[in-house]
Amino acid sequence: MCGLADGQWYQNGCLARCAGAAWRDGDHAACASRPSPFTSGKPGPWGAEADDGGPPPPVKKDVLTAFAAEGFRYLGRIRLARELDLVSRARGAAGSSALLALLGGGGGGGAAAGSLQAPEGGGGNSSTAGWWQPPPKDADGNWIVRAVRCTVDGDLYAAKMLIDGNNPTTVVDAVRPLRQQQQQQAAAAAAAAAAAAAAAAVPAAASAGEQAARLKVAAGSGAAAAVEEAAEALELAAMQVQEQQRRQQQQQQQQQAAAAAGKKQQGKKAILTTPPALASLARALEDGKGAATGLWTSLKAAFDQGVAKGRANANAAAAGRALLAQPDEPSSPLELPEVRRARRAAEADAELLAAAAASAAPHAASSGGAASRALKGIVGADDRFPCTPRKWPFSAIGQIEVLDDSGVYICTGTLIAPDKVITAGHCVWNSRRGAFYFNLSFSPGRYRTDDGKKVDPWGTIPWSSVTVFDQFKKDPTQWDVAVVTLAQPVGEQAGTMGLAAGCAKNARLWVSGYPQEKAEGTCMTATCLDPVLDCTAQLNAHTCDTTSGMSGAPMFDGKYRVRMLHVAGVEGKQENRATTVSDFLISTVMKW
Repeated sequence: MCGLADGQWYQNGCLARCAGAAWRDGDHAACASRPSPFTSGKPGPWGAEADDGGPPPPVKKDVLTAFAAEGFRYLGRIRLARELDLVSRARGAAGSSALLALLGGGGGGGAAAGSLQAPEGGGGNSSTAGWWQPPPKDADGNWIVRAVRCTVDGDLYAAKMLIDGNNPTTVVDAVRPLRQQQQQQAAAAAAAAAAAAAAAAVPAAASAGEQAARLKVAAGSGAAAAVEEAAEALELAAMQVQEQQRRQQQQQQQQQAAAAAGKKQQGKKAILTTPPALASLARALEDGKGAATGLWTSLKAAFDQGVAKGRANANAAAAGRALLAQPDEPSSPLELPEVRRARRAAEADAELLAAAAASAAPHAASSGGAASRALKGIVGADDRFPCTPRKWPFSAIGQIEVLDDSGVYICTGTLIAPDKVITAGHCVWNSRRGAFYFNLSFSPGRYRTDDGKKVDPWGTIPWSSVTVFDQFKKDPTQWDVAVVTLAQPVGEQAGTMGLAAGCAKNARLWVSGYPQEKAEGTCMTATCLDPVLDCTAQLNAHTCDTTSGMSGAPMFDGKYRVRMLHVAGVEGKQENRATTVSDFLISTVMKW
């Protein structure tokens, strides 16, 4: 049934009425640009195969309204790519001829080599003029976007969306894995605690110094008092001596018989009777001096210890502030060209030595081998290097596998939200057959160990739905972008990459993905300078080394924000092609 207002095909009149669309049975000018994808009026896994002459089976309400909040209307259920050959063998090739034109059809398709190829089209900065169609806007400045969504069951939806063109989204920040976020929060809390402790230690140290000064003064006052008491004791002792001498003189007068020499000797003995008191006083003074010295020593040690602790806390606070102030720039995962050249020079020397050692051994050269073939997408020398396994942002980049009846194909995708993956449109849509691929899975952070073992740190996640531009369905060279919704929010554990729009000159970009000519699960990275990144063009040329299997790979900047999506190599040119991440594209895909 043709919807007269929206130009969409519905599987039957009932679904058209549910969507609120006026419809007409059979061909109509409103739908003339797109043949009907339905070969039966009955929704089912294989559409026409469920046609037994009876009325259409009911469609569950949750299927009808699954994406109604986002503006998507239910059109019906279509066949996915894997089912096409099964239907053809059962009913003949005519059964799939209408599906070949589904949602636009045409263009290049899946390659038997195991990777998905983008349709040929304009290529790069200067070649995009004249064929790129900018998104239309309404009178209020909103972009008018038509999108199509397909679920894993083949349920098809369409939407006409209005995207705010007056206040577009230009940046979406990358998000580290949840575990790293927790570690950062713990480090920030520790740094804040250290800073607070250091701030508290400064007045405490000052207070300790002030108290020590007071104690020092008090100790000095105590010593002065002790000296004063000692002086008084000495004065008292002198008076006692004088009184003793007076009494002795009286005794001497009474004892006239004593000789003068005896009196003198008696005076000496009298004097000698006083030293025990003086010795006791001296010992008391010495003890007081020792006590004052010990008190001062302990106070000084306590003060020094407080100052040292304050300095340590201040150093910890400074380290914490330095940690918080670190810019979000690439470190070890990304290798700059000059570092890579030095590393490769050493590797080349090692290879020459190995070749010299093996030169005596017989070997057979195969001119048709993979090593002797030039790889499409490699610009000049092959500058790729392995991704860093289990390290963000590579944990947010994963291998996409799609299943067709002719085999499994691979692409590359990137997590931009916990359950959203951005990739190339031709990685989810078989334009040759006019159908979405039956089975699609995403393995974030997949890598290969030194002993050749494939590892999926966060498992392999199946898809729930895919969304593409309606324009891409008509012409696969337009808006070669898709958003895959996963069945699980794996991005919380693996992390996500950001998105950023903006024109630039000599922008340093990195591209990471899963080349088809490498062993399964091998992630490779390359870097290049993009002379001119035209943010107004749908496509840009680039010279980063890429090969088949890296369709949909992110081209990201030093803040781990995707600036372009690699989609194809350009035949006969030393350049490749990528879809530009513009403010329009960011604003749109974040709605998907």
